[in-house]
Amino acid sequence: VAVDEALPADPKDRRKALEDTERELVDIWKRIRAKVDQGALSFESCDRKWCFCHAARPLCFPSADDASEDDLAAKSVKELRELCRARGLDSVVKRGQDARATLTARLSGG
Repeated sequence: VAVDEALPADPKDRRKALEDTERELVDIWKRIRAKVDQGALSFESCDRKWCFCHAARPLCFPSADDASEDDLAAKSVKELRELCRARGLDSVVKRGQDARATLTARLSGG
């Protein structure tokens, strides 16, 4: 059952749906625990639009995501904005300014 789906009206079907969801959540937590046991660098950011991991990872492990000028140059403006937001930097660029250059400078400490 997805979050936005209604639970079945039949009590037996509802219980089964909830038990299935519980099993799935337990499995997810076991996989998270296994990643934690492997260490912080075992985590990988996902590409889900609704997920916060890609933005949170640099906040938790800044040295793992420190980017050189070359690394930053390879990123899209959207990725540079996300990195700025994740690091608590201003991600807004004034109209007429070069977005790539401005965001790269902020991320490089310039």
